Amino acid sequence: MFGLGKARREATEIGAAAARMAIMPFWVIWDRAFDDRIWSDPYVLGVIGGSISAQMLPMTGRKLNPTDKGFVMLDAMRSLGAPQHGLDRGLELAERGDPDWARGYDHGIVTFLIMAGALKPEAYEEPDIVAAKKDVPSMRQMDIAINGAGERDDNQDLAVAYISRLVQKHKKAHYPSLQ
Repeated sequence: MFGLGKARREATEIGAAAARMAIMPFWVIWDRAFDDRIWSDPYVLGVIGGSISAQMLPMTGRKLNPTDKGFVMLDAMRSLGAPQHGLDRGLELAERGDPDWARGYDHGIVTFLIMAGALKPEAYEEPDIVAAKKDVPSMRQMDIAINGAGERDDNQDLAVAYISRLVQKHKKAHYPSLQ
């Protein structure tokens, strides 16, 4: 019987976790699921795609062929609860280079690069990253209140602040009923 290789399984698990963290503002607590509208939203599908794809970048040390990369993307999205139409929509948007999808994808990738400490120094002066730096102290306080004190990783904290800020901004603009 064939199974997932270690690199593929690891990329799927970490990619799904990264995407879940990035799109948490769309978690509907009482439904215990993500708001169904995300599976047709180009920007959110891009964030999901970028968050998952980042786990397959060469710098992660995972060596995956193109077929495995496709399986990782599909498996990770399914683990988030994506219906078939969401998988199809994400692929269609990626193939045609939808600008909102591409913006979300870039945000997902940049989040990983921040977390890995792999951004070029000048990127830290981008307005969204500068704004996220200001959010880090309050996000740390909230994390400590929820999860307790522990060792902090400056890159991880900045990455969480960065993607949270961008996804919240999108949510406010496009999902007023979730406010």
